Amino acid sequence: MTLKDTSAHPWWRRTFARAVPIMLMAGGLAGIAAPAHAADPIDGAQTAGDAMFPNVGNGGYDALNYDVVMDWSATGVVSNYMSGVLNSASTTMLAKTTGAPLKTFSLDFEGLTIDSVTVNGQPASYERVIDAAAIKYKLIVTPATPVEGEFTTVVTYHGVPNHHVDPDGSWEGWASTADGATFMGQPVGAMAGIPHNNMPGDKATWSFTTTIPSTITSATGAGPSAVVGNGELAAKTLSEDGTRTTWRWVQQKQMASELIIISIGKYDVIESEVTLSNGRVVPEWSFMDSALSATNKTTITNRRAQLGTIISRLEQIYGPYPGNSVGVVIDTVPSGINYALETQDRSFFPSTNSVNGNTLIHELVHQWYGDNVSPKLWTDIWINEGMATYGPTYYTNVLAPATPNPAAVETSYYNNWNGTAATSASWTTPPGAQTNPVNIYGYQTYTRGAQFWGALNTALRDVDFLKVVKQWQTRYGGQSRSGDELKALAEEISGRDLDAFWQDWIMDGDKPAWPSKYDLTLASTPASGVVEPGATLTYQLTAANVGKVVLANGVVKVDLADVLDDATIGTLPDGLALDGTTLTWTVPSTATGTSATASFDVVVKGDASSDTLKATAVPTGLGGLCSTAGCATDASVDAHPITPAADPALSGTPTVGTALSATTAGWAAGTSFTYEWSVAGTPVTGATSASYTPVAGDLGKALTVTVTGSKEGYLPVTKTSEPVTVVAGTLTSSPVPTLSGTPTVDTAVTAVTGSWDSGTALAYAWSVAGTPVSGATSASYTPVAADLGKALTVAVTGTKAGYTTVTRTSAAVNVVAATIGTAPVPTLSGTPTVDAAVSAVAGTWTSGTALTYQWSVAGTPVSGATAASYTPVAADLGKALTVAVTGTKAGYTTVTRTSAAVNVVAATIGTAPVPTLSGTPTVDAAVSAVAGTWTSGTALTYQWSVAGTPVSGATAASYTPIAADLGKALTVAVTGTKAGYTTVTRTSAAVNVAAATLATTPKPVLTGDAIVDRTLTADAGTWDGGVTLAYQWIVDGTEVAGAVGPTLDLGAADLGKEVAVAVTGTKPGYTGVTVESEPVTVAPATIASTPVPRLVGTARFGSTLSAAAGSWDAGVALAYQWRRNGSPIAGATGTSYRLGLADLGDRITVAVTGTKPGYTTVTETSAASGAVARATLGSGRATITGPAKVGRTLRARATGFGSGVQVSYAWYAGSRKIGTRPTVKLGAATAGKKVTVKVTVTKAGYVTKTVTSRATAKVKKKK
Repeated sequence: MTLKDTSAHPWWRRTFARAVPIMLMAGGLAGIAAPAHAADPIDGAQTAGDAMFPNVGNGGYDALNYDVVMDWSATGVVSNYMSGVLNSASTTMLAKTTGAPLKTFSLDFEGLTIDSVTVNGQPASYERVIDAAAIKYKLIVTPATPVEGEFTTVVTYHGVPNHHVDPDGSWEGWASTADGATFMGQPVGAMAGIPHNNMPGDKATWSFTTTIPSTITSATGAGPSAVVGNGELAAKTLSEDGTRTTWRWVQQKQMASELIIISIGKYDVIESEVTLSNGRVVPEWSFMDSALSATNKTTITNRRAQLGTIISRLEQIYGPYPGNSVGVVIDTVPSGINYALETQDRSFFPSTNSVNGNTLIHELVHQWYGDNVSPKLWTDIWINEGMATYGPTYYTNVLAPATPNPAAVETSYYNNWNGTAATSASWTTPPGAQTNPVNIYGYQTYTRGAQFWGALNTALRDVDFLKVVKQWQTRYGGQSRSGDELKALAEEISGRDLDAFWQDWIMDGDKPAWPSKYDLTLASTPASGVVEPGATLTYQLTAANVGKVVLANGVVKVDLADVLDDATIGTLPDGLALDGTTLTWTVPSTATGTSATASFDVVVKGDASSDTLKATAVPTGLGGLCSTAGCATDASVDAHPITPAADPALSGTPTVGTALSATTAGWAAGTSFTYEWSVAGTPVTGATSASYTPVAGDLGKALTVTVTGSKEGYLPVTKTSEPVTVVAGTLTSSPVPTLSGTPTVDTAVTAVTGSWDSGTALAYAWSVAGTPVSGATSASYTPVAADLGKALTVAVTGTKAGYTTVTRTSAAVNVVAATIGTAPVPTLSGTPTVDAAVSAVAGTWTSGTALTYQWSVAGTPVSGATAASYTPVAADLGKALTVAVTGTKAGYTTVTRTSAAVNVVAATIGTAPVPTLSGTPTVDAAVSAVAGTWTSGTALTYQWSVAGTPVSGATAASYTPIAADLGKALTVAVTGTKAGYTTVTRTSAAVNVAAATLATTPKPVLTGDAIVDRTLTADAGTWDGGVTLAYQWIVDGTEVAGAVGPTLDLGAADLGKEVAVAVTGTKPGYTGVTVESEPVTVAPATIASTPVPRLVGTARFGSTLSAAAGSWDAGVALAYQWRRNGSPIAGATGTSYRLGLADLGDRITVAVTGTKPGYTTVTETSAASGAVARATLGSGRATITGPAKVGRTLRARATGFGSGVQVSYAWYAGSRKIGTRPTVKLGAATAGKKVTVKVTVTKAGYVTKTVTSRATAKVKKKK
């Protein structure tokens, strides 16, 4: 909202109150049960949580887009106002739930009549809750099913729109103008014309499609019309007859509803372009009230020409212009809307004078602050109104002049703050904690809001302040944000704690403190350069108060981390305190224009070398800033050699193969080292670590190590150890060898040497009974037969260059005899069976081994059974059978292996097939068993079973199923027997017994008339004997519950549907058969009595016509539609109709439509009325009051004509016309004449009436 503070602007909104009773209205459909959801559906909140407007705005969803369509017509001019009506209107809202599914949700909507509400294309029920005193106008919607995710709501409505009166007395919503209407939203009036979520925190994109008369006739005459909207003009469409024009505006930017403008009237439309300094071209649509004078239009044109310059300059502080178009709207509203407003893209101005420089800049600033970034709640309005008030001052002093003067901005707002006493009531309402909407546009919002921005500039200083101002737009453009988020942004950018400042300026109800401002300097003596160890550095801190108030509680932090690692600090004076390496200066109270100082000393340490001493000061309180002289100092110390530094020593005697280390005791702490080892004075390549292991080539030579010490900030130092001679090494690992296993004749054995030192060469010597074996010098040896029983050893000798030779001998182990290597346990070639030969499977034995066999039954060797195979006899049945295999070979131990015992088993019949059935078993039809071919000599028997139960006596090769077997499984078991063989039974696969089939199944035929309220009969035809018949009637393919007789009575519900009957025949043991008739379609019945209606009443404006429908058939429902010249009249569907202005001169009829379920609908239309005549005004009269004397004034009165009339006057002195106003002053020419007044009375819908007053006495001359 813009420019409503009475202290600064003359068009302040005045306050008045009115009481409106709470009303509850309901409409739409009853609730419909909803399906289950993952989360339980909830009722959407009927508040946005705004402290000033707790009953405006809603929760549970986020509006994404609104499409508003309106059809408006003018209805005449009353008391200089153009009245109008919304013939029809609709608002389509695309929204998305923000949490749980919604079973109800709310919109804000004031006035007008709702025609319908749909959600996602389905009718929805709704109710309206109105409490004007609480500013509560809720449209509560219950969708057919709960909504979740995106959903679309369409509300259609109509009626006479009205304005909304704010608690402060100002108007918004629909306000009549002299030639149309202006619709604006701020703060909450948008609900007076559009059902929506009426909160600044729920922005959306918009489109506005408005159809109006192409020409509007006002008190000043007729003229072309126009529609103003937000965004860009997307289309302008003329109706076919040219009488109406549709304007479509599309707002692609996010917009809060409080920024809407829809203005209808006679405008001069300016479509142009505004070129900015950066080359960007912004489309312009501006609108000037056509009734303005030429001078005023020229003034506005000149001010429009400044748009490009102003926007270009504002972009320097706020960033790129956020809109896609720009413009201004100037419309003279007779009353109510007498303030300028930042309607998005093109601001509204109520007069030419209001488009002055500051106001224009104010509204343009709002395009960033208020429009691009809107308040989240109305308690955040101080952000944008404060900036829009602050902006013009900044523009005038910084952006516009050739020489910017930012100090003048601070001075202006300081003086404004300073000039308001602490006791003033202006401070009692905190900007961020407002609760009373009566004072929403008061001092705290505009003046204190602007002072806040000035104080924040002082507290953050220019660079950080301007970053905050621009980042608010860059980061949050197109969104709605809160004061807390502004605070967080300012703290993030500045690095300062603003808690106390924010509480003081935004949340407390008293006069806040103006922040101090000071420039900080840190200097040192010497100022810079090289200092020597032991030198003294003196630092001086200076805080210069460059602000408007006394500097108090200033705090400065000095980072001495880089100083105190090389220096020690001296005694600190009062006001300075050291914590670790951070020095804190509490700045003493300092008057404006003066400075405070503090000094301290440090002494450079004696061991300091090649170091920097950097100190940095930071003002941590509000208003502090480093001066141009700087807040940091630098000094340095030259490099010196490391001290102390000692010669290195070796850790032990240098020996070949043994590592030794260099020790560096006696060096300065923190020194790092590099190493170089030398043998006989020559550096060893790669020997640069702290340890070194001498090699064989070093034996007997002098060894030294050179150490170079380095330390940051110091010069390096090199030291070399005393030389020491390298001595020979000793093998460290020479284990006693072992043998790889027990030495066996003809089997190789290997010496296991163990792990010797790397690089050691090994030699071998084998001995038997203590005597070396000639030629046995390899790592393995194979004993011969002559070695059997003798001790075997191996000696291993290790040699390595530079090391002593070592010999180790294994322990003695006697040589043992060999054994046959492979002697497997035999197995049988198969299961031993009577009369079937079985063989011994001996396996593979060691080559050269001879095998013999012995078979045993039940553990007893079978006489003569010494072959490789054996055939069991009947006597062996069930007994264990084994075979023993014995292997022999010269010089090896004899080995016998016996197979595992296996019992001898009986023989089985060879061929025993599974039987099958000769066909599908059917009730009353014989079926046979097909046994197949069995082993010769096998005897067969049969047993039939049903459902797994043997059928008594069914032991033949065939069987005839009975009715009781229907559907049950039938099997036959065939058993084969043969002497000496196992008995075998085979069972066929189960096959269900099938039903028999009926022979005669005729198709039924329907008889009777297929008409509502008639009866149909089913003729089933002739079926097989013993068959039972059942009936089922079918309507449109669905069986009718309970309709199971041979007849069906047709009802209204059957109209137009296909009717058929299904006849089902059943007989035990047989398949039931259902046959359906051909369908017939049910025709409607005919209403018998349909009289033509007649009109009752007089066809005159303001009168009511009633419809006399006559007597129709019982049960017929009647509907009415009134028609004007044959065309339906919207909404005129009652039994009576009141004649209005639109009906004058036209003929009226009424159409009565009779409907009855199942019957043809009939419409009868009355005879037309005569042309609707105008009504007659009351029998009034004209009278004259006042003295009939030259120089005096006569006054005319018209009485008795009724209310709402317009009166015109014609005064006559004799026959000469002397005036046309309600009063007339008598001139000299009227002397001696009688005066009359002719009064002409007009009223919409009435016959104009003219009456003449009685004549006065003759006018007397003036004495």
